[in-house]
Amino acid sequence: MLNINANILGAKGKGLPQLSFTTEETSTFSGEIRMTEGDVKVNWGDGTAETVADGDSNLSHDYSGVTGTKKITFIFTKGYKDVTELDLNGQDLSGNLSAVSNLTSLSYLRLNDTNVSGDLSAVSNLTSLSYLYLYDTKVSGDLSAVSNLTSLSYLYLNDTNVSGDLSTVSNLTSLIVLRLNDINVSGDLSAVSNLTSLSVLRLNDTNVSGDLSAVSNLTSLNLLYLDDTSINTYTSTTLPGDDWDDIEIQIQNLPELDASECSQILIDLDDGGSTGGTLDMFDNNGGSLTYADLTSAGQTAHDNLVNNKSYTITLDT
Repeated sequence: MLNINANILGAKGKGLPQLSFTTEETSTFSGEIRMTEGDVKVNWGDGTAETVADGDSNLSHDYSGVTGTKKITFIFTKGYKDVTELDLNGQDLSGNLSAVSNLTSLSYLRLNDTNVSGDLSAVSNLTSLSYLYLYDTKVSGDLSAVSNLTSLSYLYLNDTNVSGDLSTVSNLTSLIVLRLNDINVSGDLSAVSNLTSLSVLRLNDTNVSGDLSAVSNLTSLNLLYLDDTSINTYTSTTLPGDDWDDIEIQIQNLPELDASECSQILIDLDDGGSTGGTLDMFDNNGGSLTYADLTSAGQTAHDNLVNNKSYTITLDT
């Protein structure tokens, strides 16, 4: 278990900014850290130390045969603002997200699959971030903490304790991947309608509601998961079609989408010239959706998508 803290102490690095943590690791610790200039001095807590020069981002240390608690300390010789990338994903890491709040030049932060906790507001001033991976952590707080991080291209907050309204990400127009699935987020789907660079949108297992047609402008999508949400209608006939080739769509378990609306979705995909993908629509139409429930035009579109356009479509049997 790693325990991370920020401080500006240390005998050999006195007065220099540091990140320190402890670990019970008995095999290999690994990660990446990158600076624009200057070095990072690493005290591994087992009697060994090394210097990671700027441009050499790899961190690796073998703790084989070393038991007990070790304190690891990173000392930044040129200051916090020199650090542009930090990747400690998958390590047995714990502590507070506030430890990174001073790394204001970070463009890449990856702490996913750790036990890091704390409030999301700790990253609110990291306005250079393009990549933020905090999924599968214990981070909490309000989604609005990222609303001013307009350089973000990849935002992964899924499977955390973050909550809030979807509208707070509506101005993050550089987003390519947005994953807020499996968190307590609500609001109207229309909040993402202007995020036209999105290729991946996962809002499944949330309380997001509204009209499915809000995604009609997102012509770059290749993965769309809105299953198990509160999406309740489809009014548009302008799904991108051919721009969604090879798309994976999951809109199952949306019981308020009736058979007519589901039929129209199939018709619009077919009319748009879509040439391949997967579409899961089961448990719609009040809890079930069979082929027989579709309108005649919906059945024709279904058959054409499956037989001529390489679609795999899942309905209730």
